[in-house]
Amino acid sequence: MDATTVRRIMAHQVFSFTDDLFKCSRPEDKIYGLLSLIKWRDNFPPVCPAYHDSASFDLAKALICQTDWMKPCEIQRILKALEICYSHSWMRDLVAIRSSGAVPAKDIDDRDPIHRFSGANHLVMFVNHNDSNQLTTSLVYSDDKSSPLTNVDKKAASLRKLPSKDAKIQLLFTDSKVSALVCGAAKSGDLIIKTGYGRGLLVLRYTDSQEECIIVGQGLRCTGYDFPRRLPERLDILEKSLERFQMVAFHSKESSPFARSWNDRLSAFGGTSGMSERERCEKELGYLVEEAHLFSEVGYMTNIQLKTKPVDMVVLAGQDIEKDGSHNVGESLQRFSTTIYGRVRLIPMAN
Repeated sequence: MDATTVRRIMAHQVFSFTDDLFKCSRPEDKIYGLLSLIKWRDNFPPVCPAYHDSASFDLAKALICQTDWMKPCEIQRILKALEICYSHSWMRDLVAIRSSGAVPAKDIDDRDPIHRFSGANHLVMFVNHNDSNQLTTSLVYSDDKSSPLTNVDKKAASLRKLPSKDAKIQLLFTDSKVSALVCGAAKSGDLIIKTGYGRGLLVLRYTDSQEECIIVGQGLRCTGYDFPRRLPERLDILEKSLERFQMVAFHSKESSPFARSWNDRLSAFGGTSGMSERERCEKELGYLVEEAHLFSEVGYMTNIQLKTKPVDMVVLAGQDIEKDGSHNVGESLQRFSTTIYGRVRLIPMAN
């Protein structure tokens, strides 16, 4: 690889070129030797080698904020490569501050990095309530006998016996079983998404529109419970797509780009042989709308962006992380009182 190519490497991908190549006593030194080869943002303050207690934290922040788009696995890889652990004193201080309510909720400036949880589609689940006024959602249970019960499950069992024991944690039910624990501020009408870190969840609440949410708090899934494999897109989005499609005039067999864009996405449906392309696409879009109606109180699929500051991403990803990148489930219980500041955008999937 020539020098020109190396210099174009994004900062958060630099560990692809250091893993198993450099044997350093301190993980930060794997990066310090490559500072001049990393592509830094314009006007970003120079990063200099440092060896104080929070040097790994400063370096992680610097690497995270070099790109506008980052996946959970990339942030976790940075923390793992720098051997960041929940037991570090600076991490405990960050968690303690965000658990005390001392950090003011400030607006996130447009110049701050935007981090996307994933380049793929994500599921959003609705939080509802049943006749017993219990919070409910529609997680899927897999009876995995190989997974032992954890502190999360023990906490859930304890709260089921004494519901008022902990005001910071609420039970979230699927059918009659506890499927997750959520923060005390969660209420019916909220949403939950997976963070991508261990069993973590974010509890979201719509602002004035269905395209943006504030972060209400965090949650954790119980053993054996997960999100469904797939859900349809949001009902109103599909209805608008169908309405727009019906207004498209087809002038030839090739049809319009809008119609052609549905061909691959909808080809799995049957019962359309012998139809014209327009009839087939319209019918298949109708199937999707019908499916979305069935799941309208369950959830939907969308693209997700989290807009927050690098320090909050470090806390979100690392407050229960071990040096090997795994997540300590016992430490995860502190997430219910840890505030993550930011907003989440829910972006409809491209038609």
